[in-house]
Amino acid sequence: MKQLLFFILIILAIHAHAQNRNLSLSIFQSISHELGLISHLGSQIYSETNISIGFDTPTSRGSINVSGIYCFTGSLSGRSEKYYLLKSHSTGASIKYIFRESDKTTRPFIKIGVLTELGSNFRDRYLLQDEYIPKLNPSTVHSYPVTPPDWKPKLLYYYSDLYYSTPLVSNLTAGIDIRLMQNFNLNIGVGYGFRIMKVKSAKWKAGEDYREKAKNIPTKSVYSHMLDFELGVSYAIPMKSGGKSKE
Repeated sequence: MKQLLFFILIILAIHAHAQNRNLSLSIFQSISHELGLISHLGSQIYSETNISIGFDTPTSRGSINVSGIYCFTGSLSGRSEKYYLLKSHSTGASIKYIFRESDKTTRPFIKIGVLTELGSNFRDRYLLQDEYIPKLNPSTVHSYPVTPPDWKPKLLYYYSDLYYSTPLVSNLTAGIDIRLMQNFNLNIGVGYGFRIMKVKSAKWKAGEDYREKAKNIPTKSVYSHMLDFELGVSYAIPMKSGGKSKE
């Protein structure tokens, strides 16, 4: 999937360069909150910092933007006071249609984006079962003796879901572009997100290496539905020879 996205971006860049379109640069921050009514317990929350580079193609009633995206993601929920316990790097692409001519102050838009994870600091680390949020320690099961002389609980085993990867993060966003100055816009949006997380479920006893046991455990897919909020800025660089930007 990563190779396919990379190939598509190269083809789009070559096409845009040949057509002398405008270069577009943007940076935006997103908050993605799990929808609890339709997705598990609604515990997952992520912060996403995105940088995109692409090309704008004018149309008769607006413009189309095709961009490649780099995204840094950090978890904002978990059984820990530490934010960004789970961190990951992703790449992908987006297609955005902006309504109205580029000289308008406000322009509605709709955008579709797809990302896939490149790497994470949280591979084979602990997730809270059924909520899929990061935590520092596994869960435990104890036995409790009811007769003397040993009244202390005895550890039977550890268990946890283990994070493996996030191969797909997709979103459909609607919003508005607000022109702040020539070629420089503020972007505000809200939308629906869909995530696929790969996890493993493991159980082990004290003294066992759970990472070794996890190597032989197949992954399972966790499907999550998200509500996304987006705020960012974008800048257009004219590339037409001798031409001027309409923004």
